[in-house]
Amino acid sequence: MHCTISLVLLLTTVTSNVLTLEPDINYSKLDNMLDDFRIELKNFMQNTFNRRWLSETLRGYSTSEKAYDIVLRLNATLFLKLLKKANLDSILKNPNSKFTIFAPTNEGLMKLPDKIKKNSTLMNSILRFHLVSDYRTTSSFINNDFIKTIAKYGVPPKRRSLNIRTNIYSRLASKIITASGSKILNKDNSNGLSVVHLIDGLMFPLPVENAYDEILRQPKFSILRRLVSKSYLLIRVLSETNQNFTIFAPTNEAFNNLPAGTLKKLENNVPLLTQTLVKAFISNIYYKASFMDGMNLIGIAQNTIQLTFHRHDFIISDGETRAKISGTDFSVLNGVIHSIDNILLKRDNTDEIIG
Repeated sequence: MHCTISLVLLLTTVTSNVLTLEPDINYSKLDNMLDDFRIELKNFMQNTFNRRWLSETLRGYSTSEKAYDIVLRLNATLFLKLLKKANLDSILKNPNSKFTIFAPTNEGLMKLPDKIKKNSTLMNSILRFHLVSDYRTTSSFINNDFIKTIAKYGVPPKRRSLNIRTNIYSRLASKIITASGSKILNKDNSNGLSVVHLIDGLMFPLPVENAYDEILRQPKFSILRRLVSKSYLLIRVLSETNQNFTIFAPTNEAFNNLPAGTLKKLENNVPLLTQTLVKAFISNIYYKASFMDGMNLIGIAQNTIQLTFHRHDFIISDGETRAKISGTDFSVLNGVIHSIDNILLKRDNTDEIIG
């Protein structure tokens, strides 16, 4: 209070002397007054702002607000119900917890199939994948970086932690931040110890395998699995965990829609098979949240794939053949898989196979 009164009196005196334009202003005295003002202002800033304003206003809210309260305030009530059912809500209710929570919206959670919700073991792993035992605001996020969660996968001695992949996509004057493909809608809601990021959907499937192993696991890729197994190059690329890829993977339906005899001849021509499939392997990682109409994506073979938006669907094209993206955001250890409903076969290759 004394500091505030001193500042007001000093400002009043200086302003009065200057505005009246007195000819006998004692500039030496005025300089001393300004020096005193600087000292008073410095002390005022340190005592008032540094202690309370920085600790509460800059970092979010009063530390009396638990992480649970923040999630509730963000209306992620279904997430809280699932945490309670899995006996994980105590983490958020502990006032001393230092956690980062990625809380899906109610709308995002409603899309989760009931059969997954009823699988208590799987749901426990999924929910743990949304909890990080560390304080991580988005200012610390790096593109294509990883954040270790409290979720585990595998059996000892190969049991390991599962990591959230963070991606940052520039959009003119703004940017999109994703966590394993889920878009962060409301970031950095903090009580000083824990921080909550509201995301647009559940981070699922969990990234437990590389792209090759994930293709082996998915029934809808059974034909692709058979074809990939014939090409050492395709197996090596899809299994490479030190690279970041976006894989546009044709489904069984895509192969079954090929002209009669095409699949058989493609299967027997491994160089052409490899050339055809590798065109849909993109350098870098593009989740659906990053898609924009007219984007050009560069493949690992230095080819260009154009991404367009048409009638509620995203389409990829190599300039001749188009394929609709039928499924998105299967996170894997070395990137992300999107399923497509057609094979990107150039006309001359099609003629070679059929003819």
